[in-house]
Amino acid sequence: MRRYLCLAGIVAVFSLGLAGSAAAGETGYEPMKPFEPYMEHIWSNEMPGGVINISQWEFILGGKAVQNTHSANDGEYGGTTIYFYDEQAGDYIYHYFTNAGFHTVGRVEFADGKMVSLEEVYGSDITEVKGITYIKDGKMVIDSEYKKDGEWGPGHSFVAEPAPDATIQFNK
Repeated sequence: MRRYLCLAGIVAVFSLGLAGSAAAGETGYEPMKPFEPYMEHIWSNEMPGGVINISQWEFILGGKAVQNTHSANDGEYGGTTIYFYDEQAGDYIYHYFTNAGFHTVGRVEFADGKMVSLEEVYGSDITEVKGITYIKDGKMVIDSEYKKDGEWGPGHSFVAEPAPDATIQFNK
């Protein structure tokens, strides 16, 4: 469970498609434009133990939300994150649902070209995850920290690369 939760914190920040009502990678809805750089690729990264994670982002609901689905170890673990902009609150909100029996709810801010997230975890001994995700040299960089037993500690760091032939799979 801990292995999956560690993956979850990263992937909730990381989770990325090429479809939608707008052109691939673009939205006409101004608040969602900061997500556009993540839309251009299917992403792949290697996690501890040689586990391969594939992530695909896409605009949904006419470009007013983002869906990020990922699959690790050919679907042994995976989940979907839905990001949306709450106009009334002026915040980006997301919900992450997994096939490992836990979920998260978080907020995202964009600053200096980076997506900064903070989420609460439900159904695990890790209670919060902080993450920073950004594009550098055509790759997606993901760094995180986890809160467990009231203490913050290091999470994982990954670099994801475009993987145009990769596919999302689930074995369960």
